[in-house]
Amino acid sequence: MNVLKLLIISVLCGASFSASAGYWCGSPSSGSGAERYEIISIKEVVRREGDYFRFGFNLESFLFDSIAGVKIIDLLGSRFDGDVRSAEGFFLRYPGGSISDRINLMDTVGPDRKVLKMADWAKPQTLRFGLAEYLDFVSLTAARSWLVLNVVDSDQKAAPEVLAEKNAQVLDMVRERAELGHAELGNEPYMPRHRLDGRAYGERLRPTLDMMQKRFADVRPVLAMMGHDIGGNNARRYNQDVIDVTGNPDVDFALHYYYDGPPGGPSMVSTLSNLCARVRDLKQLTGRNPSIWVTEHGRWPGGKMDEPDWQLRWPNTYNFGAALSVAEFVIGAALIPEVKGVFLHALGGTRGPWPMYQQNGTDGDFYPTAPMLAQAVLYPLSRGDIQVTEISTPEIDGGAGLRAAFVLLKLDEMGLALVSRLEKMTKAQLIIPAYAGMRVHYRANVVSATSVEAVNVPGQASPVKQVMVEGELNFSVDGRAELPVPALSVAFIRFTSKH
Repeated sequence: MNVLKLLIISVLCGASFSASAGYWCGSPSSGSGAERYEIISIKEVVRREGDYFRFGFNLESFLFDSIAGVKIIDLLGSRFDGDVRSAEGFFLRYPGGSISDRINLMDTVGPDRKVLKMADWAKPQTLRFGLAEYLDFVSLTAARSWLVLNVVDSDQKAAPEVLAEKNAQVLDMVRERAELGHAELGNEPYMPRHRLDGRAYGERLRPTLDMMQKRFADVRPVLAMMGHDIGGNNARRYNQDVIDVTGNPDVDFALHYYYDGPPGGPSMVSTLSNLCARVRDLKQLTGRNPSIWVTEHGRWPGGKMDEPDWQLRWPNTYNFGAALSVAEFVIGAALIPEVKGVFLHALGGTRGPWPMYQQNGTDGDFYPTAPMLAQAVLYPLSRGDIQVTEISTPEIDGGAGLRAAFVLLKLDEMGLALVSRLEKMTKAQLIIPAYAGMRVHYRANVVSATSVEAVNVPGQASPVKQVMVEGELNFSVDGRAELPVPALSVAFIRFTSKH
């Protein structure tokens, strides 16, 4: 059944409505329309310096299956207009997370590779998906490379100058094979296991930063900053110390966010508010508009890693509840001009938390997880100028009932990215002055489910559904039209023609 042509149900909620400018770090405007959801197109553009909003993945090299990775990217391209390769250059962050602070990437090259300790829970072994294999995969998928260089060396604590020379060898090899625009200096150096405060991290990264500025001026350094307070470290103080020790260099910044996983994961509203706080801090600390990349984000499964039954929570990282949270974070971040892009965690294997694809035991084929499908729907956000978007909506379980962002696409088309946590089909009133008095045709990519517990594997009782639908909206003389919004859904709606 065509989900956008079902009976429209008007929803009156007793919950308190709040109008939040989707432009999250701006001043919230007063709400209107407490009896209906309103999505308002504001003429102002969220202006990013130099480029459109970008997508990427944190590629966990230790667990990565490159054959499955290629299959899943091809699969998304066949199912949606939002093919990852047409997202105007998606990034692949390598070698992933905590492994970045343990290994020298040159030890992953060639037939005689070193045996490496890559995780506390795994025996030492060689890295099969090494630097050369990564560069092959980047070329195969038309991706953009993004390296995380080891400036921490969590196991050996080699001298910073020694690490700088090793990192130069890595950059030399990459430059011979691919265009490298960014190199991140360390992964989560603020975590308690590293025993580094902001000043200590700044001292360890300085030799690599100096080396890059002298020998690789075309590669943009990215410093790993703290998003929220961790282990007794205050985020603002930590970030200020890093900037002070390094002399406030002209660099980009990386932040990580895991959200919506009680106990242990902050709500989505809290997470986006925290992101805005870091934007304000970095503006004040540097005296300029910062360029911020969220190089890891995902839904926290809840609880703590050392809990004996923590594995039972892992489906919370890849079910449809996770897809809704991922979509809400992406849309919220896209409306903050200082945020240049977001990298979803993690493009790795089929087991463990945060998988982007799973292998079905019946047919042996690979299937994208619900968060992967949700992000694929939103790739058109990387193809145009995003507009400031205002919305009236209630909060639901710490997230927005609806969150949306308009984007101006090529050929004078407009698109709308939309996520709904509402459990009933809803009608939202669009207010687009540019369409006043027009009949407008639209085409929508929709991913939806009947339950937040749904996963995208065949045979599930509540499967994730993927549909493409078309329809028309009649806009009034003051630019208003009612858009049916499916329950529990992520959609990108492209307005294709006007009459």
